[in-house]
Amino acid sequence: LRNQRVQAAEDAPRVARLRLDLQELENELADRRAARRASADHRELEAEHGALSRGLDDVRAACRAYAAAAARLQLVPRSAANADGVDLSLHLAPDPGVDDDEDDHGRGAALRGLAADAQRIGEKVASAVSPKLNELREAVSQRGDDVAAALEAARDAERGANDD
Repeated sequence: LRNQRVQAAEDAPRVARLRLDLQELENELADRRAARRASADHRELEAEHGALSRGLDDVRAACRAYAAAAARLQLVPRSAANADGVDLSLHLAPDPGVDDDEDDHGRGAALRGLAADAQRIGEKVASAVSPKLNELREAVSQRGDDVAAALEAARDAERGANDD
């Protein structure tokens, strides 16, 4: 017990010094972060980040609008009547919410991941969704032509009946 008291008494100044060193390091880190944020490179990166974020917001909005329209057209889910067993849903991963204090590498990696996800969505639209929408457009157009022809035939039959 006596040795523990002596050890604690000897450690107290060391702990105080370590706390002071930690505070100095935190202050230095805060100063470096502030200087980095003020730099021209950082402002340029922030502008690019903002542009990319706005673009990703547009992609998210387009995905939501597509999801509503696809549900009305019975394209989603995969088991829907017009999906033919193909997954025609579009989803963009949520924004990882990168902290401003995180280094540029972490923020860049997160944004690159979202951009790759948006690219994947574009490829899926080109390869699966767009052809399916064109197929549906043709089917609806053909149905419209069939209805118009049937209507015209009915009118002709009615005119013929009235002429008699």
